[in-house]
Amino acid sequence: MKQIELKGYWNTLLLLFIQFLILIILYSGLRVGFYFYNQALFPGVTADEFMVMLWGGVKFDTVAILYVNILYILLQTVPFPFKYREAYQKVCKWIFIVTNSIAVALNLIDYAYYPFTLKRTTGTVFGQFAHEENILKLLFDFLIGYWYLLILFVGIIYLLAKIYSLIQVVKVHKVSWLFYGIQLGSFLLIIFLFIGGVRGGWAHSTRPITLSNAGDYVKKPEEMNIVLNTPFSILKTLKAVALKEVNYFTEEELEARYSVIHQPDPNASFKKLNVVLLILESFGKEHIGALNQDINNGTYKGYTPFLDSLIRKSYTFNHSYSNGRKSIDALPSVITGIPSVGEPFVLSIYSGNRTTSLAQLLGDEGYETAFFHGAPNGSMGFSAYTQLAGIKHYYGKNEYNNDADFDGIWGIWDEPFMKFMAHKIDKMPQPFFA
Repeated sequence: MKQIELKGYWNTLLLLFIQFLILIILYSGLRVGFYFYNQALFPGVTADEFMVMLWGGVKFDTVAILYVNILYILLQTVPFPFKYREAYQKVCKWIFIVTNSIAVALNLIDYAYYPFTLKRTTGTVFGQFAHEENILKLLFDFLIGYWYLLILFVGIIYLLAKIYSLIQVVKVHKVSWLFYGIQLGSFLLIIFLFIGGVRGGWAHSTRPITLSNAGDYVKKPEEMNIVLNTPFSILKTLKAVALKEVNYFTEEELEARYSVIHQPDPNASFKKLNVVLLILESFGKEHIGALNQDINNGTYKGYTPFLDSLIRKSYTFNHSYSNGRKSIDALPSVITGIPSVGEPFVLSIYSGNRTTSLAQLLGDEGYETAFFHGAPNGSMGFSAYTQLAGIKHYYGKNEYNNDADFDGIWGIWDEPFMKFMAHKIDKMPQPFFA
C-alpha cells in the first residue's frame, strides 16, 4: 500500500488527528467485541440502545486515548525542528505502539475477566494481585485458556503498526519564524483540546468525567460497562477508596438492638400520595426561623419564610443531620440512602453497583418520576445518576431553554426555575415523585 506523506508546517498536527480517529475506531471496535463476547450478561439491550452506548463511549475513549498517549502527543507537538529526525520518529513510533498495546491488552483481558467480576477492571486490581506469588503462572494459564484473545491481540497490534508505517511526516526544510509561530500555535491548540478532552468538556460547570457519567447512556447500572473502556476505568480509580468490611456485632445482636428492616402492616393499603422533595444547598438549621423559635424570645424570623409556612403545617423533625458535605453527595444520600463513602459515591468504584431508590420504589408503584436542577445539564453528574436511580425525566438548564435567566456560571436563577418546575409538575400524571 502506498505511503501517505504529510507535508507542511501543520503535518504533525494532522498526524495526531489521523491517529486519534484510528484509535477511536479501534476502541469502538473493541467495545462491540466486548458486548458480543458477553452478550448473555446484557439481556434486553436493543439495537437503538446499543448505538447510544457506542456514541456515548466515544467520550470515555477520548479520555483514555489522550491519557495513554500523553507522552507521544508531547513528543510530536514540541515546536522544534529536531522532531523530524528519523531516529526521533522511530522512538515516537515505539512509544505509540507499546503504550497503545497495553491499552488494547487491558480491553481484551476484560472480555474474559468481566463474567467473573461483572464490572470493568479498576485500579483496585493492583492491590488484589499485589501478594500473589504465582502471578506468572496465572498469566500463563490465562493465555492458554484464552488463546484466541492472544491471537486477536497480535493481529490488532500488527495492523496498528502497519497503519502507523503508512503515514509519514515529511521534514520541513525551510525553518523560519513562520515555522516556529505555527508550531507554537499547534502546541497551544493541542493543550487546549487535551484539557477539554480529558475533562469531558470546557464548561465551568463540567466536572472531570468519571465512571458514573456512563449512566447518561444506559438504563441499567450493569450496562455502564459497555459504555466504559478498561484503561479509563483503571486510570480513574488508581486512587479509589476501597471499603473494608467490618463487623462490630453479630446479626443476632443487631436484631436485638434495632431492626433496620421495616415491616409494614400487611393489611394496610398503599396510599399513592404525590411526593416532592426540596433539596437545599448549604443550609444549616439556624437559617430556618420555624426551627429556632427559642431565639430572641421568639422574634427570630430566619431566612426561609416559605419553608416556615410549610413547617407549620407539616410533620417536622427538630433534629437534623448531614450525610454529605458536597453538592455531589446530595442525590445518593437523599434518594438512595447512601452517604459519602470516603469520597462521593458517584465518583467511587461502587457507582456502577445496582442500588434501589425512592424513585425506583415509587416508580414500581406506577409513579411518574422527575428531577429538576437549574444548572447546565451534566453538572455534578446528576443527569447520569438520576437515570441510574430510576428517575424517568430530567429537567435542567437545557430543558428550561431561556438563557436570559441564566446567572452566567451556576445555573438558572431559583425563582424562575422553581416556577418552571411547578408548571411541569402541574402537567405530570398523578401520582408523581419529583
